Amino acid sequence: MRVRLIIFDLMKYCKTYFIALFFILRLITPTYSQENVATAGFQIKPIIPSEMFKTGKSSFTDSSVHFTLQPNLGYCFGMVVRKGITSTFSFETGINYVRRNYTIRIEDSTFSTSRKYKLISYEIPLLMLVYIRLGEQLYMNTAAGLSLDMFPTDLSTSNDHISHVTLRRNWLQTALLANIGFEWRTEKSGYFYLGASYHRPFRDNVFNSVLYKRYSRLNGPVFNTWLSGNYLTVDFRYFFHENPEKKSKRKTK
Repeated sequence: MRVRLIIFDLMKYCKTYFIALFFILRLITPTYSQENVATAGFQIKPIIPSEMFKTGKSSFTDSSVHFTLQPNLGYCFGMVVRKGITSTFSFETGINYVRRNYTIRIEDSTFSTSRKYKLISYEIPLLMLVYIRLGEQLYMNTAAGLSLDMFPTDLSTSNDHISHVTLRRNWLQTALLANIGFEWRTEKSGYFYLGASYHRPFRDNVFNSVLYKRYSRLNGPVFNTWLSGNYLTVDFRYFFHENPEKKSKRKTK
């Protein structure tokens, strides 16, 4: 069964998001306290193309010319800051650099050519985390929240056979971000995390990509497709070890 689109507009679907988050929190077991622990680290997340999450290949044929737009393996990396709020919840934020990679191909009866290009964006995640203790040092994390996505520029590329342009819908957009994973915590060497994340923009289409045969620009076939901006990642994280912050006591007279 194909995964249906859940969110098309932020205002329309925020109620669904909060209901889902409520049920996730109701199912968890008691967790190990991270209260007053503030730590920082870094992460790298390979982006995996998937037909299930609408990040697969797009193709089109017109007048015997076949156009293909193929997402390739990309990556996301950056810094992460985590702050323990209570014994159950922590807040996580940071900033990430995201690179989405694509290959465009044009084929007809006389020639075949291809060209690779990349789309760059930046993200600021705003996540609420919950911990489930599985062992003395092993924990399971689940998190959900928002991502503020920034797209600095449009993109235009060309060679002797292909001209291509990708236009951003807006320079600033929002997305749903959720992840789940496992964390191994050591006393002195920090925290090691392995998990997966799903990034889903609230707007259905983020980029508009147009490509055509350069030598027949005026009257040749043109391929125009929308790119969703969805992605699925495998997450590798490391956090530096920090001790809980001590609360200052009020002086009594």
